[in-house]
Amino acid sequence: MTASSKVRWGVVSAAQIGLNHVIPAIQRSSNGRVVCIGTPHPERARERAEKLGVPRVYDSYAGVLDDPEVEAVYLPLPNSMHRDWTLRAAAAGKHVLCEKPMALTAAECREMIAACRRRGVLLICCVVTAVMFAVVKSVPAAALAFSRALAFVSARPARVLSDRTDLVALPATAVPMWISRRVGPAAACGRKR
Repeated sequence: MTASSKVRWGVVSAAQIGLNHVIPAIQRSSNGRVVCIGTPHPERARERAEKLGVPRVYDSYAGVLDDPEVEAVYLPLPNSMHRDWTLRAAAAGKHVLCEKPMALTAAECREMIAACRRRGVLLICCVVTAVMFAVVKSVPAAALAFSRALAFVSARPARVLSDRTDLVALPATAVPMWISRRVGPAAACGRKR
């Protein structure tokens, strides 16, 4: 895979989960690379970014969204900030990988889902499970999107379970899940229906 065909990620925050786990995983992947980090404390992130091969550190979260090279953003922010930054990322046309919980309420989840749908960008919520099933609108497109945008979690691509349903099996690992209307915002927030 060429550098230009890799998904170009921006990380909104210098949180330890990003610096210690997600960024190294993306950088090791065959089809993703982190091109920038945005943080209000860039001095804390510059040395780590350099060691991780991340070329740019912005002095604000907004710098990541303004970067025209960024296709997808990872949001390891405090829970209360997930909604606002997901809405901003969607407005900027960026795919979103949001840390769990997706939002503070089911209503916020619905708002985030609707905003991403309107802009035609993926919204993915990080969850950890042995096997993750995602219900998606278009099976072939979903398999391709999961294989391309999320391969940093596993070398194995998503697998379509049935050509009659919208069920896709993702590799058994820490897997982000695209929250769709059929999964529902309550499930995204970890609440029982």
